[in-house]
Amino acid sequence: MYMEKVTGKMIDIKINGKDFKVDQGMTILEAARLAHVKIPTLCKHDDLPATASCGICVVKIKNNRKLLRACCTYVEPNMEITTHDGELYQVRKNVLDLI
Repeated sequence: MYMEKVTGKMIDIKINGKDFKVDQGMTILEAARLAHVKIPTLCKHDDLPATASCGICVVKIKNNRKLLRACCTYVEPNMEITTHDGELYQVRKNVLDLI
């Protein structure tokens, strides 16, 4: 799901079942923030490049078995993203417990 950053092209995505139009050059985390959807983060800082080191920002993508890190995964056309559910809550809790 990682892809090269592309800017200037608007694409359709879904976040938690709601439709949004976003710049293809955005990460899932950036798109979610524009949509006023909070995805928790620990290692992401606006002044630094994403490192994907903490794992707190994991999300689900429809038809993808892996949980992806929202801070470094770029949106793709027609991507359907789930930011909160029981499994994601438990994974985030486990990551915090390990930290």
